[in-house]
Amino acid sequence: MKTNRSIESIMQDFKLLIWNSADDPLISPRIMAFGFTQEELSRGKTLYLSVEDSMKKQKKEYAEQYAATNQFNAKRDEMEEVFGTIQKHSRYVFDDDQEMWSALELSKKIPQGYAQWFPHVSRFCERLLAKSDAITELVPFGHSEEKITGFISDLEELNQLYLSRQREVGDAQQATKDRDAKFELLKKYCLKLKKLLRLVFVGEDAQYLEKVGIRVRS
Repeated sequence: MKTNRSIESIMQDFKLLIWNSADDPLISPRIMAFGFTQEELSRGKTLYLSVEDSMKKQKKEYAEQYAATNQFNAKRDEMEEVFGTIQKHSRYVFDDDQEMWSALELSKKIPQGYAQWFPHVSRFCERLLAKSDAITELVPFGHSEEKITGFISDLEELNQLYLSRQREVGDAQQATKDRDAKFELLKKYCLKLKKLLRLVFVGEDAQYLEKVGIRVRS
């Protein structure tokens, strides 16, 4: 749905159009014969309220996505800093240990994308834990087996935050699609109503169009 005006502004116009067409005693009777009965105008009001509800849900879903993204990003920043320190110390300790250097992929740059970063860091920790004697060499830097195990638990927590964020992203996108689909139905309804009003209220009667938000050239 592309428009230079905000959806809120357009919705205000639609509400004025539908409610005044239905409730004004001079307008409502004259459009009834063309299919816009009180029942049909009530359907318009229901369409409007449905879009209004969809807008509220969409805003709520995006707020939840924003919160989930912030939570994930904060945790990942924290984890990246810790892992960067572990990797830096490992490069120093295992500088002459080709086996550990290769196993821990110390020649590789840390991937930026999460889809690559997470398995890279997980492999590093799993392979490091598999060599208890190697971890001993990292203890002076503060990286004990207990600390590495705790870091792995934090990794699992981070991944849960990532999955939660992805769900929120999907929910927000679906809420937007639902809102847009309902808005298009309402817009189609209002365009038809506007066209009829312009055909019915002509000449001196065109002044009545101002009541439903349709501008009339003087």
